[in-house]
Amino acid sequence: MNKLICEAIPFKHFKERIRIVKDIERKYKNATIEIHKNFVIIQYKN
Repeated sequence: MNKLICEAIPFKHFKERIRIVKDIERKYKNATIEIHKNFVIIQYKN
């Protein structure tokens, strides 16, 4: 089942968040990442 997952990650510890984003990119090749002022939005299919 291909569900679209959307996560918003707050921006406090940016370097830690980028590591999380990179891990998700490795797991889910078609991840869409948007960086906004205070948070990162990640969308991927699970």
